[in-house]
Amino acid sequence: MKKIIYLISALISFPLSAVTLSTPAGKPVERAGMILIKDYNGTPCVLVGKSKHITSAKVVNFPAGVCDAGDTYTSRTAAREAKEETGGLLTYKSSKIRNMPYVYANKHQLFVKKTKASVTALTQAVRAAQLNPSLGHAYKEIDQYYAIPVQNLLNAAKAVNGSRVNGRINQAAIVRNGLNKIKSRNGHDLVFESHYLSTIAKDYKNAKNIFESLTGKKFS
Repeated sequence: MKKIIYLISALISFPLSAVTLSTPAGKPVERAGMILIKDYNGTPCVLVGKSKHITSAKVVNFPAGVCDAGDTYTSRTAAREAKEETGGLLTYKSSKIRNMPYVYANKHQLFVKKTKASVTALTQAVRAAQLNPSLGHAYKEIDQYYAIPVQNLLNAAKAVNGSRVNGRINQAAIVRNGLNKIKSRNGHDLVFESHYLSTIAKDYKNAKNIFESLTGKKFS
């Protein structure tokens, strides 16, 4: 049953219609967002939010979403999604995001940035947003944040790459085989949204290089 729910959650979060923008390199982008990195006692972690609407499992993802019709740049999408999915706690200028390193695959562009924001602060912000009647639905999709060690994320991405058949990644196989199950820094069992995990897997070397450059750490 849980596997079916994971598959349904992936389909719900990926509508068929989307506005297509492009990266500076001219690559098509339908979804954009942020990968936020925070150091916890020498352990670099990515910060991810849990969907409020899936109660059967802790399905997590980066702050990211569909490029809207009014988004002239993918960096504008990323700025909006970061603000909304952190309960308004994090605000970035699109012009600043545009110069950040990014991971690209699956028509997804994920800009990477270090942050001082903690899991506690982000969780408090999204929960406050839930109670604020002046904020729209977009601010109320996330109700909890977790820190996942970068190495755990890369390990999961390597497992996804190892599951390729004829060079292709199969989303259903990722879920069926539990390749998107991942542990948080504090040992919580999480389920990473399979499409975005595939984005890291497909652009693995670049993602690894960016993480190492920003954190000063080496990852296996």
